[in-house]
Amino acid sequence: MTFNSFFTRFCATVTTLLAGLAMTVDHAFGQTDYSQDLVDVRSQIEALQTKTAQTESERASVQARLKQINEQIVSTQEQKQTTLQTLQEEDLSQQDSRRTKYQQLLELEQQTAAFELTAQAYYKISKLDNLAIALRDQDVNTLTRTRAYLEYLSRSQANQIRELHRSLSNIDSDDSDISLLAGQRSELSQQLTGHMKTRKALKQKLAALDEQLKTNHNSIRALQKHEAQLVKQESAAQSEAGNALSNSKPAAEITFHAPLDAPIVRRFGDPKELYGKQWDGVLYQVEPDLAVKSSAPGTVIFAKAHKTLGLLVIIDHGHEIFSLYAHNKELVVSLGESVTAQQTIARTGDSGDVNTPSLYFELRESGQPIDPLMRFAG
Repeated sequence: MTFNSFFTRFCATVTTLLAGLAMTVDHAFGQTDYSQDLVDVRSQIEALQTKTAQTESERASVQARLKQINEQIVSTQEQKQTTLQTLQEEDLSQQDSRRTKYQQLLELEQQTAAFELTAQAYYKISKLDNLAIALRDQDVNTLTRTRAYLEYLSRSQANQIRELHRSLSNIDSDDSDISLLAGQRSELSQQLTGHMKTRKALKQKLAALDEQLKTNHNSIRALQKHEAQLVKQESAAQSEAGNALSNSKPAAEITFHAPLDAPIVRRFGDPKELYGKQWDGVLYQVEPDLAVKSSAPGTVIFAKAHKTLGLLVIIDHGHEIFSLYAHNKELVVSLGESVTAQQTIARTGDSGDVNTPSLYFELRESGQPIDPLMRFAG
């Protein structure tokens, strides 16, 4: 990059930062740029507020889901209790039915046994001859009819007994209703377990979101406090800058001095060998380690090495006037430092793209190079 393009861009940057802010250069280029800090802090606040809003939205969603799962848990618990009660009632009903049928079976078996005994007695009597029956004062026909009736009753009760046995067998084997209810209860238990796990996870998520919101709110409050401090500091800096500018001399009254006493080998406007351009400043041929002095009072806004200009100092003299001192061996001022006229700011050398000890000096006003020799006193 040529010096001209570098310095043009540099001065444009300076002008942009100074315009409308009424701040001194050490505020614009120095260690504390309140305007940029405010932009950064407000950007952080905005980002945190956006993140907080998203977290609050997510928390509301989790809370709604937690409410829903709690309702499902209550509903499942009620269904499980109802199923258990129905299962118990169904089991008791089957037990009652089984008990009743066993009682009926016992009674029928007892009656059947009695009938069979009576029928056997009549059968024995019917086998006697008519004389024996007459001696017993019994009628043969009546005995026959009674025996037949008893046999009928015995067969009828035998049928009832068989039917009761089948019914009991059906009760013992047909437990489909109970199995169905037991399956439903098992399924409800699994659902309840799943709901419980989901609720636990949601509660943990809610706690994490609450902690995140707490952290975000604390950070926002801290940043807002810092923002208020920066606003206060910026206001004080602007007030200070305004006072400094109001007390400074007009550009026409600033007296400039030569940075040193040495032969000039290139003057302002001399053609350059390359690119058909001209010199924007003056080039001094110097001895090494001479004192380089500030051309006028001002503030150091650049004091470090440059690729082609070597160890470089740039001073802002106010009113958009800057002076530049290049190819130094050593810098004795630092960024943000205020200097007086003819104060030593560096020592001559051959840093940068020169082969012999040299000092390149340039003046710029409103970003444009001006002839330094026309502004030097005397």
